Amino acid sequence: KGCWGYFSVPSGGGVHQFADSQFGHIFATGATREEARRKMVLALRNTHIRGEIRTSHGYIIELLERQEFRESDVSTAWLDGIILEQASKKTQVDVFPALCAASVIRMRSYMALNLKNYLTAFRGGHTPSVEFLSNRRQEVFVYRNVKYIVDISSTGPTEYALSMNGSTVVVPWRECGFGLQLLV
Repeated sequence: KGCWGYFSVPSGGGVHQFADSQFGHIFATGATREEARRKMVLALRNTHIRGEIRTSHGYIIELLERQEFRESDVSTAWLDGIILEQASKKTQVDVFPALCAASVIRMRSYMALNLKNYLTAFRGGHTPSVEFLSNRRQEVFVYRNVKYIVDISSTGPTEYALSMNGSTVVVPWRECGFGLQLLV
């Protein structure tokens, strides 16, 4: 109650071809500015955008939660200061989740190819190479001129163990359909 919005998204999903970068708008009203602000934060927290669309709603929630915004002490200079503050922070991307996902995907492809080659050799009357039974592999990645070496092994049908920089993590995995894979 007190919130509404509209989006340039058809019922089947996807943003239509004529939509600009503002593919949706959310509005909130209240008896006071604070009530409307709280409703807007709640509406934004409950808005879920799926797909390869980047949104600013997390950033907007952060702005709405700031004390200066609550007290209506805002201006373009205030916003410029926040932008400058964010830009001046040295942010380091945590590449480890991406390395884990890439390693598991590569390992699954490697194991699928090995299974195919094993069965082809077996069906052809040949003794398959023991290399086709390997459940261990080393992956090498380079990101921003830093080399990462990941040792990965299959520990079961739905689990992989990854070792990197002296640490080991077990990554459960499952297939979700439509070619999607869930790594936990």
